[in-house]
Amino acid sequence: GTNQSQNRKKTLYQGICNFGLAQYDEAFDFFYESIDENDSISIHRLNQLSESRKTLKRPYPGLASTMSIILPGSGQTYAGNFLDGANSIVLLSSLTYIVLYTPVLGFSIIFPLFYRYYMGGILNAHEIAQERRKEKQSSYYQELMEIFPGDHYLSGLFSFQKDRQDFKKYFKNSVSEGNILVSLSFLFYKKYLSSQDVDACVFNPSCSVYTIEAVQKNGAVRGLLDGFDRLLRCHPFATEHDYHYNSFTKKYDDDL
Repeated sequence: GTNQSQNRKKTLYQGICNFGLAQYDEAFDFFYESIDENDSISIHRLNQLSESRKTLKRPYPGLASTMSIILPGSGQTYAGNFLDGANSIVLLSSLTYIVLYTPVLGFSIIFPLFYRYYMGGILNAHEIAQERRKEKQSSYYQELMEIFPGDHYLSGLFSFQKDRQDFKKYFKNSVSEGNILVSLSFLFYKKYLSSQDVDACVFNPSCSVYTIEAVQKNGAVRGLLDGFDRLLRCHPFATEHDYHYNSFTKKYDDDL
């Protein structure tokens, strides 16, 4: 009757809450309770999903970070991003070579960069693993909700979309040879260097984005000078007296 239907809906909501908390064993206990015991098709589909629920916790972000600590690049590869893993290995190997064969330049300039990219690779591995888990959880949840067709409004929960900026637009909007060259350099930096770096910029937008926007607005020469000026102002001693601090981004707003 009505009470039985309400109880099933209640247990379904409890299952969804536990699913969101990554308590998958408890979640499936509630999901089974929310299905009519005579609905053999739904029970069979739930059984199939239940068998693979342990994979929802993989890849493990902690393991990805640890692997990158031991062997740079291995954490990203384990998390499912081979290109980022290879990039990390090549980048750090190149910096190590420079440090070993140019000691003066290496220890004064390159070694600090090596440390930043080493730490950035660890953080990058952790982030990739988290993203993979969220993607997997979102896809898995959509399959799960197909078993409960009367609750379509619940299917939007746990949807995952990567928060990635479209940096290619700067290349597409370039109108001169100088702008195109700077835009290509910017895309290379974002793809192969910035992706492996720690988030050290104190401003929003970042110094690289600020520079490319300045180039697009004022031309290559003046834009690069504006970017250089921004780099000189990007340091830990920036204060709220000089810039507006955004409590949401936890950075100082400094638009072009």
